Amino acid sequence: MRKDYYIINNKNLAITISTLLNEDFYTFDDNREGREGKKCYSFKNTDRFREILSLVNNTRNI
Repeated sequence: MRKDYYIINNKNLAITISTLLNEDFYTFDDNREGREGKKCYSFKNTDRFREILSLVNNTRNI
């Protein structure tokens, strides 16, 4: 089962993916333990998003 949204903690990564997708991301206060007071960035978890995420991650690992 795939979740409807995908959370990213890195703002620069969120901006990069947002630019490539040509879609805005959602910004939330992160309430998870150990991350209180920080922001997290969320995208709709679509096939296109997954493709862009893989592309960006593969590029970062070169």
